[in-house]
Amino acid sequence: MIDLIVRVTRYAVLGFWIAFALSIGGIIPPPYDLIINWMAVFVLLIHFAEFLLIKLGVIELKSAEVSFLKTMLLGFTYWVPLLKAVNQ
Repeated sequence: MIDLIVRVTRYAVLGFWIAFALSIGGIIPPPYDLIINWMAVFVLLIHFAEFLLIKLGVIELKSAEVSFLKTMLLGFTYWVPLLKAVNQ
């Protein structure tokens, strides 16, 4: 069940980043572009906090290298499967 949630969330996050790119490109009209842009700032801050939690050891992963870019784009949908693989 958790795999399904991670997959669906991953597609939703990728869809959001596509909407953000369209917003930056001027395709999405105001006021929706501003809402998407602020949501993107919030999501990036959350993903950066996740990355810091992993790097500082609060969230323990055996994998020495956790991709900054993948964490910033996908957030927990990137590192939860890694965490699950470690626990098995």
